[in-house]
Amino acid sequence: MGRFSYLDASKVIPSQDYLKGRTMQALIGYVEDKKPDLIPPPPIVLRVEDKSFVALDGHNLIALQALQKRRCMVYVMDSISDSLHTPDDIPISEDRKESVKERIQELEGDFFRYQSFTFEELIEAAWTKEFSKFAVRKLAKRKVDRVYVVGRFQPFHIQHLEYLREAFSVAAHVTIGISMPFTKKSSQSSQAAEHRIRKESNPLLYHERKKMITAALHEDGHTSDIFEFCPFPLDDADELENFVERGKKIVSTLCDAWNQEKKDVLEKAGHEVVYLIDRVNDRIGEPRVTANLIRGLASTGNQSWKCLVQKSVQDYLESIRFEERVK
Repeated sequence: MGRFSYLDASKVIPSQDYLKGRTMQALIGYVEDKKPDLIPPPPIVLRVEDKSFVALDGHNLIALQALQKRRCMVYVMDSISDSLHTPDDIPISEDRKESVKERIQELEGDFFRYQSFTFEELIEAAWTKEFSKFAVRKLAKRKVDRVYVVGRFQPFHIQHLEYLREAFSVAAHVTIGISMPFTKKSSQSSQAAEHRIRKESNPLLYHERKKMITAALHEDGHTSDIFEFCPFPLDDADELENFVERGKKIVSTLCDAWNQEKKDVLEKAGHEVVYLIDRVNDRIGEPRVTANLIRGLASTGNQSWKCLVQKSVQDYLESIRFEERVK
């Protein structure tokens, strides 16, 4: 079984030497007009060497991400025999599966046929003037000594990893604040995220989440000396001051109403909050991966939850019988 991941779009090798101009223009229009339902699902790529990937479909969407100079959410097949098994929320249609099989057969034994091309070059060669109309929003980033990230991580999934990668890109050291660190029920409830305080929504203990995230970051190439953990009882302002002094720089993601509420709570507590990833306005059409989705799949025995987490996270969760906990 493959799994979803984020790759630098410019590092993916195309398996064709052209892009479809009209399709690219349509995708740009969907993003500008905020029509996520019209944007195709994540592309499928094949890992052909340790750090080499070949696009099997979705070339135009990868090109758009390369144009925006951002990582692209893709489904990674580790071998040509991998089954394309994904959650219903991020489906791969039978037509796409057949198309991918045909592309593999076409390229088998010669996956680097187009290795002299890059997506940037394909864009430059054909449609530079048309693409120049597409305004790409950029976040001005400057490296700081330390930032905090905050989350429950129940469990840690691929979009959490993308969040932490962004944090490492702006800071030399990252403190990972684990919210809901205690087993007692929170005294404060959020209408925007009522599910987060339920017992069934918090199957992993604080120390288990530390181990899981550490394994995930090590798998991604980050060393232990550039990150640390701390309890972050976001729902209890008085308790929070015991662990995090006021005035910290906290980086976050904007996905829904809860993120805005969390930002308000943190700023009221005296912290500076900056959004690094805006999935509401910038990541139009990108499927949303949530821990709630993963727990739901695992609770029914649907094995596709495994393609939404890293291999190290999957291994750790299996070692503590995660599926049994969430049933």
